[in-house]
Amino acid sequence: MNPQLFWTWSISLVIMILGPLALASWFWSRFRPSLRAFALGATVFAVFQLVLRLPLTSLIGRLLGDTIKSGAPLYLYLTGMAFSAGLFESVGRWAGYRWVFPPRLPYDWKHAVAYGIGHGGFESMVLVGGLSLLNLVQGAALLRLSPDQLQSQFSGDTLAKIMSARELFLNMAWYEPLLAAVERIATVPFHIAMSLMVLLVFTRGQLRWLWYAVILHGLADLTAVLMMQRFRATPWVVEAAVGLWGIASVWYILRRYREEQRAIQDTGEIAA
Repeated sequence: MNPQLFWTWSISLVIMILGPLALASWFWSRFRPSLRAFALGATVFAVFQLVLRLPLTSLIGRLLGDTIKSGAPLYLYLTGMAFSAGLFESVGRWAGYRWVFPPRLPYDWKHAVAYGIGHGGFESMVLVGGLSLLNLVQGAALLRLSPDQLQSQFSGDTLAKIMSARELFLNMAWYEPLLAAVERIATVPFHIAMSLMVLLVFTRGQLRWLWYAVILHGLADLTAVLMMQRFRATPWVVEAAVGLWGIASVWYILRRYREEQRAIQDTGEIAA
């Protein structure tokens, strides 16, 4: 494997796997939320995304088969997949707030942020980072063997798939692994922002905030998908668009923090 590719892939893995841990550690030391909030966020993602959504969407994909390979059916399918992520994850957040937060965890900014870090961090570390690590190991193993060695061990469709994968690793540019890391840097704040938005269902008593989160999550996922599939944008342009969602998310997180601080200050002045 190209040494440059190996090192950029390693850097990407550090960002995706250790980055969320570093963020969680810093946030806990700065704001001291309960560790239960981090754990609950990770659990919600695991249950509603890995256990419930992914098997269902995989089954739907197999059932639809060739009908979703191109044209309008493909875009309808991609739209459905994007908004299903928003639905499952947002409803999962709502369920955690509704049945697990009280009475152990308060409905406040720092615990909602910790909840979002656990949610987005688990996705980054396990789903994205874990798969990326497996791909790196697979690529290194394939490139260690020559084509003749592979042909002596495999045949038929299996050999064709292995040779195709090997060719893919050989032709991969050194910067490509960094794309996934850049995406995670943007999406973890997005998960935090969505956790703060769903919290409004309980702090303001309005269910509409749950549906706002579902729609925004679906639109964020659909942005990247359509830019790749419909507009054939380059990977860096796609990640730049995802980055805009991340910037907007950071703005929203800080805005909610200032709102809570003003509310606390106003309460203190009234009490005084």
